[in-house]
Amino acid sequence: MIFGLLSLLALSAANEVSHVGYLIAFAMVIGLAALVLGISAARRARLEDTMRPRGSVAAIILGAVSIALATLALIGLVFAHQLTNYEQCLNNAHGTAAQQACTRQLIHAIQHHFGPQG
Repeated sequence: MIFGLLSLLALSAANEVSHVGYLIAFAMVIGLAALVLGISAARRARLEDTMRPRGSVAAIILGAVSIALATLALIGLVFAHQLTNYEQCLNNAHGTAAQQACTRQLIHAIQHHFGPQG
């Protein structure tokens, strides 16, 4: 459970540091550790027919939430430039057609980021 909390704490500090990528990677690794340890403790307790250790369910939940949030933060970090351009385009868009053009522009920028499709 401590790992899950530590991972969420690391994600909450991501805006305050200059090397956000390292903090996101740290949060993912620690969140994965919380998830694995929570699942293994619960599984071991079930196999031994004993009570589940306190905090194992919390570790599973916090680990899964921190991994999901870290993944979203990583996507935001990788596509920050494209998302900023998309936001500016939507702010200047007047009407549905202009908003759809912004969406097409974003999709094209993301596809260009991954290189030519083969």
